[in-house]
Amino acid sequence: MTKPTSFTTLTPTALAAHGAAWRTLIHDNPWLIPATVALEILPATAMIHGFWKNRQLKKQLQIERERTKQLRINQYRPGVPRPLTQLTHGRHSHD
Repeated sequence: MTKPTSFTTLTPTALAAHGAAWRTLIHDNPWLIPATVALEILPATAMIHGFWKNRQLKKQLQIERERTKQLRINQYRPGVPRPLTQLTHGRHSHD
């Protein structure tokens, strides 16, 4: 089995040089830290908002389904007077 060509192995000296370059970059540009954090927070905030909005809409749909179910049950309850249009079962008189 061959090693993937996209990954390179860093030697300890190369790793130390890379770390030093990062430290120099951050030391010279300290504003990169809050900017990077802000860029990470934006997608997380969007995901959290979407999660809560989805949860709210699911709850609203559940309430509407239960309301519709209760209306259907009460529509055919015996002893409750119904309008004449419901008693004809959809037959219309054409005058």
